[in-house]
Amino acid sequence: MEEKKKHKYPDKFEEIADRLDLPSVEEIDELLKLDAPQSSHRHQVLKFPKGVEVLRMMNELEISVDWKQSGSKFPISFGLIWNSFLAMIFSFVIASGAWGMIFMMIPFIAAGLYMMGISVMMLVNETHISVDEQHLTMTHTPLKMGVYKDKRFRVEDINQVYSKKTVAGSVNNEPKYSYEVWMRLTNGKHLMLVKNLKSAEYARFVEYQIETYAGIKDKRVTGEIEYK
Repeated sequence: MEEKKKHKYPDKFEEIADRLDLPSVEEIDELLKLDAPQSSHRHQVLKFPKGVEVLRMMNELEISVDWKQSGSKFPISFGLIWNSFLAMIFSFVIASGAWGMIFMMIPFIAAGLYMMGISVMMLVNETHISVDEQHLTMTHTPLKMGVYKDKRFRVEDINQVYSKKTVAGSVNNEPKYSYEVWMRLTNGKHLMLVKNLKSAEYARFVEYQIETYAGIKDKRVTGEIEYK
């Protein structure tokens, strides 16, 4: 006689589950594993980090990264400190009538305005990465500034996608880290895809999704985040 399946459902549903011949929890888990992307990647990343959305279609992969939820908050904090300090100096200059110092402050004011713009982008922007059979396209919306430019690459030119850990700055001589996603092209050039992520989890997830969809065999790259 065939052994009765153990469904591990609550007792009151046990009889209904048996009559309907529902699959056991273990069988459902196995089906979900079979449906997951199959690859030779060294690090299986199936958990979706907060603020990241993925849409896998037959002919295209869409990844959306919300900066507010996924990004490091260090640029915002540093920008606030910088501009607060600048405002105090500016107030002193006006109060003392030393108008000539304003011209000396122009580079610092420009830097403050740039950091203010980056801070606003961190609160409202999203990065969208699209991968199809021919191209990888990356766009930033709704604001565009500085190094955050839209990019497009041919998939056949991408040799490897990898994650890096970088020092975003320091507070009281303590380094503050952020994480980035990079590409190594077939011509040997290394180009950054996504920067200022707050944890390795985000960088690895984006790396994993791109490589498994594009059929890029995962290989070790010098300087990447070590896999444990």
